[in-house]
Amino acid sequence: MPQETTTWQERITSNESVWNRAHDIHPVLNPLYDESVRRILGRAAVADAPRVLDVGCGLGGWIFKILEFRPDATCVGIDMEASFIERARAEAEQRGLSDRVDLRVGDAVRDLPDERFDLIVCAGLPEAFGGLEPMLEKLRPLLSPQGRMIIGQGIWEREPDEECLRVLDASREDHGSLEETIDSIAHAGWAPVYGHKSTEQEWDDFVWACVDGLTRWALDGDGAGAGAETPRVLLAVSEYRHAWLNGYRGTLGYMTFVVRPIPRTWQPLVASYELARRTWTASSP
Repeated sequence: MPQETTTWQERITSNESVWNRAHDIHPVLNPLYDESVRRILGRAAVADAPRVLDVGCGLGGWIFKILEFRPDATCVGIDMEASFIERARAEAEQRGLSDRVDLRVGDAVRDLPDERFDLIVCAGLPEAFGGLEPMLEKLRPLLSPQGRMIIGQGIWEREPDEECLRVLDASREDHGSLEETIDSIAHAGWAPVYGHKSTEQEWDDFVWACVDGLTRWALDGDGAGAGAETPRVLLAVSEYRHAWLNGYRGTLGYMTFVVRPIPRTWQPLVASYELARRTWTASSP
């Protein structure tokens, strides 16, 4: 048997069959319940008839939730996986939403539109930009001055041990604590105005959706996971489940923030309490 060279993360994230199946039972592919998504969207409320951009839109889970929540919204979605965009377009047509959705195949970093939006969603994608702060800097010019951005970000709920880092193929610096993450957002010149920490049950249900998707991919014989590929896929299920239960469960958390851009001259006032206090005192009459 050839030596396995890919990790379970790569095998899962690189195959659309997994996400197609997980999407059927967990439409927003982040560890969030529908009620949490609605609350986040409520806190990100913006102008009438908002223009929305979803960066890395995948199968369109966030887009369809936004269009349900805001019937006056129009959305642009970008994803580099053509099969995701194709399926999202088909779903938009089936829902009668094609006139409100513009779905584009493109790189989330290099193919951003030259437009302004009232709301931007970028959930769980900072690594594609080289980190949270570079992502915020890159997306700032696309947001209207009064706009909001929804970002999803992993956090360490407790210090990761060596086994956690090993199964995630991660380093301690890949994420911060909640406090460190909020400081990073503020230092990048944004005001965090709402945050939702996914509950343990939200995380568990999301992982089970992925496990279910992988298992159906392996066993249901749809041409993508049948036959010779089945043992490899089942191995990925086992590795994924082991990594969750014995590695990062309870250690890696997930935060969804609503943030607003701060004018450059005012950025020191949100960077940190101590810096803000000193800056304001120094500038006061």
